[in-house]
Amino acid sequence: MQRLTILTGDLNFPVRKGIAQLLETLPHATIQVVIHKPKKNLKTLFRNQIINFRKNGWRWIPYQTTDIINRFLATSQAYSSNHERPGTQYDEITLRSEERLIFLDTNDLHSQSTLETVRSFSPELGIALAAPILKESIFSIPKNGTINLHKGMVPHYRGMPPGFWELWNQEKKVGCTIHKVNSKLDCGDILLQEQIPVRKFSTLRGIQLTLDELGIRLTCKAVKQITDNTHTYTKQSGKGTTYRKPTLKQYSELNKRYCITQTDTFLRKAIKSTLQLFYTNIYIALRNMVSINNSNYEICVLLYHRVNDDLRDSVTVGIEQFERHMIYIAKHYHILSIDEIMNGAIPHKNNKKPYLAVTFDDGYLDNYENAVPILLKHKIPAAFFVSTGMIGEQRGFQHDLDKLGTALPNMTWDNLQEMKDYGFTIGSHTVSHINCASANIESVKDELIESKRTIEAKLGQKEVIFAYPFGGRTDINETVVKLVQEIGYIGCLSAYGGTNDKYYDRYNLLRKGIDFNFSQLSFISKIHGW
Repeated sequence: MQRLTILTGDLNFPVRKGIAQLLETLPHATIQVVIHKPKKNLKTLFRNQIINFRKNGWRWIPYQTTDIINRFLATSQAYSSNHERPGTQYDEITLRSEERLIFLDTNDLHSQSTLETVRSFSPELGIALAAPILKESIFSIPKNGTINLHKGMVPHYRGMPPGFWELWNQEKKVGCTIHKVNSKLDCGDILLQEQIPVRKFSTLRGIQLTLDELGIRLTCKAVKQITDNTHTYTKQSGKGTTYRKPTLKQYSELNKRYCITQTDTFLRKAIKSTLQLFYTNIYIALRNMVSINNSNYEICVLLYHRVNDDLRDSVTVGIEQFERHMIYIAKHYHILSIDEIMNGAIPHKNNKKPYLAVTFDDGYLDNYENAVPILLKHKIPAAFFVSTGMIGEQRGFQHDLDKLGTALPNMTWDNLQEMKDYGFTIGSHTVSHINCASANIESVKDELIESKRTIEAKLGQKEVIFAYPFGGRTDINETVVKLVQEIGYIGCLSAYGGTNDKYYDRYNLLRKGIDFNFSQLSFISKIHGW
C-alpha cells in the first residue's frame, strides 16, 4: 500500500497522531490528507444557535458563552514549547513539512475540484478519520475502497458521540470499529473491532481519551493487514441502533452519575473553596504584580505515581483529572524538563510565567498507557523514575501488596525506550523500591549502583537522576545523599513537599505529591504555594 488518502473534518491531536503513526507503519507510502473546512456564514451560524437553543433550553446560553471564552483563552494563552519538547512531532506545522504528506484544504469534500484532485492522486485506500458523512463520489475513488474509524461497537452503537451512550446505558465495555464505508451511516462490513472495559471510576472524558489511543492503534493495524493482504471483512448482523448528539441536560445527568467527589464535609469544602478562590484569584495576582521584576523565582516540581480509573487513593489520579491538570499548567506555567533544572538551564529572560516540572515515581504501566498520550498532546516534558528490578516483571510493589492485596502491572523496557525516544527523561528509583533510610547501607549502595548501570545499559543514557523511594524527611539521610553523589547520579529528588527557590539543591530537589483528593481548585492552589 503506497498511496493513501485520509479524509477528515478535524485535524485534532488524535487525527494528527494517527497520521504520523501511519507514516511509521508504512515507511514508503505517500499520504494525501484532505481536510474539510466548510465556509461559515452569519445566516448558518444564527440558524444553528436557534436550533441548539430549542434543543437544550437555557443551558445553551452559559454553555456557548463558556465555549467562546475558552476558545479565546486557548488562542491567547497557548503554551508554546520549543521543538525539542515531546509531542511536537505531532504538531500540524511539523506534519505539513513532512515530504510524504500532501495536504488539501477544501470547503467541500464533494466538489468537482476536490474529487478530481483525489482521483489524480490515485489512492489505493481511503481512510476516514473524524470525517463528515461521505458520499459515494469520494469514498469509492480509492482502489480498495475507504475504511472508517468509528469509536463505538457497531451495529449496536452507530452514530455519536464516542462513549456517551455506552455509559448512559451502563455498558461494561466500550470499543472501536474499523469498517468499510458505504452509503449508510456506520453500516459497512467490519474489518476490526476491539473493546476495553469501563473501569470502576471511569468518566466520559477518560473513556474518550482511551478510545482515541485505541482508535489510532486499530487504524494502523487495519492498514497493515490490508497492505499485507491478510484482512477479512465481516458483514454486520442485526438491526443495530444509531445514536445522535445528546442534549446538555443529558450530559449533566451523566456527569452527576459518574462524578466521584472528595471526602470533605459540605461545610469544610465550602470554607476551603472560598479561601482557595481568594488565594488563586486575588492573592496570587497581587503577589505576581509585586514580584514581576524580581530576580528571584520558584520552581514547583509535581510528583505523580499512577494515572488510571481503576483506583482512587493517595497515589492515584484519574485520567480526566490528569488531563485537566496538564491543560492548566500548559497555559499558566513555563514547563521545564528535569534535565533543564539539573543543568541550571532556567530561561530567565522575557519569562513572566512561573516554573514547573512534572515527574512520576515507581514505573506503573498506566504511566505509559494513560499519562504519556496526554503529555504528548500538550507537549509537556516529564521524568519517570523507575525501580529497575520491577520493570518487565509481574510481581508487584510491596506497598501495593500490603494496601491493595494485589500487584499492579508495570512498564517494560520497550515502553521506556519508546518514552525516551519521545524525549521523556528516565531516572532511577532504586532496584526494588528499597527504603534507603532503614535498609542496610551496603544493600542501598548495591541497589543504587545496579539501578544506574541498568538504565545506562538498557537505554543508552550517560546521565542518570535519582528519586528517593518514599522520599519523606525521615527517609533521607546525609550518608545516602553522599552515596548518590559518589556513585555518579547528577541529582536527587525528595518527596516531602515544598517549592524550590533560585538557590535549589540539585541533590534535594523538592516535590509536591498530587493525588485524586485534589479538586481542580485545590490543585491550582497547591502548585501556587497553598
